[in-house]
Amino acid sequence: MMATFLLYMFAIQQLARPHLILLPAAAFPAVLVNVIYGQNVFLTASLAILAFANLYSRPMLAGTLIGCLVIKPQMAVLLPLLLICGKHWQAFLAAAITAILMCLLSTWSIGLDAWPAFFQSLSDAREYLEAGKLRWSQMISIFANVKQLAGSTTLAYSLHIAWAGMLLALSVFTWLRTRDLALRATTFVLATLHFSPYMYDYELVWMALPLTLLSIRGSQSGWLRFERELLLIAWLFPFIDLTFSKVLAINMFFLISASLAIVVMMHLRKRPEAAP
Repeated sequence: MMATFLLYMFAIQQLARPHLILLPAAAFPAVLVNVIYGQNVFLTASLAILAFANLYSRPMLAGTLIGCLVIKPQMAVLLPLLLICGKHWQAFLAAAITAILMCLLSTWSIGLDAWPAFFQSLSDAREYLEAGKLRWSQMISIFANVKQLAGSTTLAYSLHIAWAGMLLALSVFTWLRTRDLALRATTFVLATLHFSPYMYDYELVWMALPLTLLSIRGSQSGWLRFERELLLIAWLFPFIDLTFSKVLAINMFFLISASLAIVVMMHLRKRPEAAP
């Protein structure tokens, strides 16, 4: 945990340089949530943060980092499409080659039996999720919210797919419309965090990427009305979630993602070609 936390701190400083951001990055409440769980999110978030930090200047390195995210494919499944939309061909090629090499290396080191076990684990996870054997109260997906409110599995999947589809459409539109890194990163992270029904709140460490870029963007190019306050609430949300999610019997992250999606659309309408 310490090693991957230090990697996270290094990555966020590389993204924000020359701004000094280590204190708010370390104090981000999602950091505490991940430490409590003991999960690998510092590693995966760092790979994504460093990839975006190098996407325009060193696309091959960015693609290699993206390819390494194959270790947790649900967090990178949207990136190939978005790289194509953004015409980042070098990054796309590097990501594809790295992902293939990672799969070959894992097969060589672990064996072929890992693959059927992996796909069986996906089936088991879906079964446990639908049956409530996993903790819905600590998930940030629309599916978990609907199930907590006693909705049917069909309704939960339908609403989840609809919300994830809208965020994906916004991501594709943003990557086609502008090269603004903050807006691209925001739509990607929001769509990713709502892509899978199986998404726990420790993954909110990934929100450090859009919050950092949006904050720098606002300080350089000006703020929308109430944008700073919204970013502060989003920064505090993992603490709110950790303390109040069980009381509310529903996770409120969809309100954060909806608000940030509106901010992105307002920026696109105001300055679609801005790329600080």
